Amino acid sequence: MLRLKAEDAVHNLGTVHSDDEATLRAFVSAYNNDPKTIGSLALNRSTGDVIATYNVWTNGWKDADAINA
Repeated sequence: MLRLKAEDAVHNLGTVHSDDEATLRAFVSAYNNDPKTIGSLALNRSTGDVIATYNVWTNGWKDADAINA
């Protein structure tokens, strides 16, 4: 099970779970269309390992390979 965690600098905004990575990435697109959206999102494996992060300010994904490089 994958999880998508949303947070800002102060708050944990919630977690969405799915077996499908594409579904979670699509959810982020919808989440980002809200003009009140702030913070960042992290797509994680069930082990907690980060697959990718999404920054709503830059409107883009950064895969874990790029994060750890």
